[in-house]
Amino acid sequence: MNARYTLSLCASLIVSLLLLTACERDTPFSGSDDYLLDFSLQSADGEIYTARISGEEIRLDLPPSSLQSGLNPVYHISEHATIAPRPETVKDWSLETKFEITSYSGAKRAYTYRPTLLFKEATEDVLLKSDAEVEAFAARGVEILNGSLIIGEKVKKNSPSEENSQVTSLAPLAGLREVRGSVIIRDSYVGELFELSSLERVTDIVFETDRINRVRAVRLPSLKYVGGDIKSTGYGGKIRSDSLRIIDLPELHSLGALLLEADSVSAIKLGSLVEAEMLSLSTCRSAILDLSSLERVGSLYLEDEPAYGQEEPGPITSLSLPKLKTCEGDLTIEGFQKVTQVDFSSLTTVGGELSLGGLPGLASLELPELTRAGSLLYASYSSSPSSNNELIRSITLPKLTEVTDRLSLMSFVAMEELSLPSLRVVGNLVLSATLRSYSLPALEEVRSSISLPFFSKESLPKLSRVTEVVLMPVDEGKGLTFDLSPLKGVKKVKVVGCTDECTVLLPSEIEQLTYAQSGKTSIPVIKGLERCKKIIFDNPFQLTSAISLPASLRVVTGEISLASNNYGPFSAPSLEEVGKLSVIGGDAMVSVSLPKLRKAESLTLWSGGLKEILLPVLSEVQTLALGYNSFPNYAMTTLPDLSSLTHVGKITISGFSQLTDYTGVRTAVESGVIPDNGWTVTKCGYNPTLQDLREGRYKR
Repeated sequence: MNARYTLSLCASLIVSLLLLTACERDTPFSGSDDYLLDFSLQSADGEIYTARISGEEIRLDLPPSSLQSGLNPVYHISEHATIAPRPETVKDWSLETKFEITSYSGAKRAYTYRPTLLFKEATEDVLLKSDAEVEAFAARGVEILNGSLIIGEKVKKNSPSEENSQVTSLAPLAGLREVRGSVIIRDSYVGELFELSSLERVTDIVFETDRINRVRAVRLPSLKYVGGDIKSTGYGGKIRSDSLRIIDLPELHSLGALLLEADSVSAIKLGSLVEAEMLSLSTCRSAILDLSSLERVGSLYLEDEPAYGQEEPGPITSLSLPKLKTCEGDLTIEGFQKVTQVDFSSLTTVGGELSLGGLPGLASLELPELTRAGSLLYASYSSSPSSNNELIRSITLPKLTEVTDRLSLMSFVAMEELSLPSLRVVGNLVLSATLRSYSLPALEEVRSSISLPFFSKESLPKLSRVTEVVLMPVDEGKGLTFDLSPLKGVKKVKVVGCTDECTVLLPSEIEQLTYAQSGKTSIPVIKGLERCKKIIFDNPFQLTSAISLPASLRVVTGEISLASNNYGPFSAPSLEEVGKLSVIGGDAMVSVSLPKLRKAESLTLWSGGLKEILLPVLSEVQTLALGYNSFPNYAMTTLPDLSSLTHVGKITISGFSQLTDYTGVRTAVESGVIPDNGWTVTKCGYNPTLQDLREGRYKR
C-alpha cells in the first residue's frame, strides 16, 4: 500500500514538472531590455582598449597615438535592441559622443561616451637654448608640460649670441599640445616664424624683449585657450615690432589680454575668438582685422592711423564685430580713415566709454541693439585735421535707454535731425549745434548737464529733472525764445553765444547763471529768474552794449562778477540783495543803477567813465569800494546818495580825480553809522578824513 502510494506520488510530481516546463517555453518574449553590455575599441595593430560602463556613462582611456591609425568599435547590446548612431560610423573617438539604445519593445536608454586621452606629461620648467636642445626635448615625446617653456637666452645689448646658442625653429615641437605654465620667447630666438603647430592651451605667451626684431609671423593654428595674456615685458606689456607682419590664431577661443602696438602688422586673424579680458590692437597698415566671432570683451582699443611720416592710411574699409554683445569697460576706435562701414549689430552693453574717435569716412552710424553705456562720445582722433565728422548725417540708437555718464554727439556737424526714442536717463548730454530738430520722447532725467542747440517742450516732453542746462544755439539764437521754466531740479544754466535778440525763460530759482559771451557784443534777455546764488560772465571782453540783469531778479546770495573794458552802463533794476557784486568797466560804463538794492556784503564799482551811481535804498553793506585804480576817473564829481545806510563796515573811495562833494554820506556820518576805521579816500579831488566829515567839511 505504501509502495503503491509512493510510486503514484512520484509519477504525479514528474508530470507536474513536465507541465510547468512546457508552460515556461510557451511564455512570449517581452523585449524590454535596452542595455549596452560591453564596449571596447580595437586598433589596427590589434591593441584593445576596454571601456568602463557605469550607469549611462562609457569611460575609456586612450593614448593619443591610437587615434592616428583608426579604431574599430567592438560592443554588445541587449537581444533584438538597436543603437544609434551606429558606433561603426563614428569618425573621431577623441570627442564625447552620445548613443541611444532602443529595446525591442521601444524603450530607450541614452549613453554618453567620454574619452580620456592619456598624454605623455612632464613636470618641470624647460629651457631650450639651441636647436639641438629643441630636438632633444622633442625626442622625449612630451605632449603636456606642467611648467614653463623658455625658448632662447637673454642677450645683453650689443652682445649678439653665438650661432650654436641660438634657436632658429620650433618645428620639432609639433607634438606639444599644452603648456600649463608660460611660453617665454627670448632674444636668442632668431626664427622668422613663431609656430607651435599642435599647441592647444597655454597660460601665457611672453616675448621677453622690448621690441621684436626678427619674428615676421606668429602662427599657432591649434591654439584654443590662453588663460592669461599674450604680451611683452616692455612698454606696459605691449608687443612692439618692426618685423612682425602676421598674427594668425585661427582657433583661439579665449584669452586674457593681447596688447599690440606694431606699425608693421598687416594681418590680425582672430576669427574664432569669443571672449577676452583686454584687446589693444594698434597698427597703421592692417589689411585684415578679423574679430568676427568676438562676443564679450573686458576692454577693446582698436587703432589704425598713419605712422609718423606716412601719408597713406591703412587699407581697411570696413570694421566688423557682428557678434560682440558686451564690452565691460571702454570700447575705443581711433583712426581707420578709409572705413565706410561698421558692424556692431549685436552690441548691447558698454560698461565704460564708447568712444568713436576715428571713422571719419562714415556717413551713418547704427547701433541697433545698444541699451546701455557708461559714456558715448564722438571725439577727434589725434591725426585728424578736424575735430568733427563732416559726413555722418544719421545715427541710429533705437534701444538706448541709459548712459551713465556723458553722451556727446556735438562733433556730428552734418547731422540735422536726431531721434533717441528710448533714452530715459543720461548723466551728461551734449548735442550738435547744427541740429534743426531732435526728439527724446522718453528722456526723464539728466543727472548732470544737458547742452542743446535749442530747447522745446515738444522735443523733451518727459524731461522733469536736470541739474544743468547749456544752451548753444546757432545764429546767436536770433529771434528765438527758450522756455526752461517747467524744468525741475535745475541748478545751473549756461547760455552760450546768445545776444539780446534771444530770450530765455528760467525757473524762478536756480543756483548759477552763466553768460558765455565769447565774441558777442550783448547778452540775452533772461526772464522769470528771481533768486540765484551766482552769476558769471564768461569771456565778456567783446561786450559793448549796456548790461542789464534780469528784471525779475531780486536776490543773489553769492557773487556777481563782471570785468571788461568795453561794455556800457550796468543795471540790475529789481535786485534787492546780493552777497558780492563786482562791476569793473572802462570809459563806456558811465553809470551803475541799483535802484532797489538794500543789502550787500561787498560792493565794488570801478570804472574810468563812471559818473553816476544810483543806490537810493542801500541800507546795509559790509564793504563798499568806489573808484578806478588803473587811470584817474575825471567824470565823477559828486558822491552818490547813500542816505539810506544804517550799517556799514568800510567805505573805500579812490581815483576820482574830480570828486570834491561828499554830501551823499552826510546822513550816515551824522548818525554815526560809519565806524572810526571804516573810511578811506585816496587819489580824489578832495580826500577828506572821517573827522573832516564829522566837522561838516563835505565839500572843498
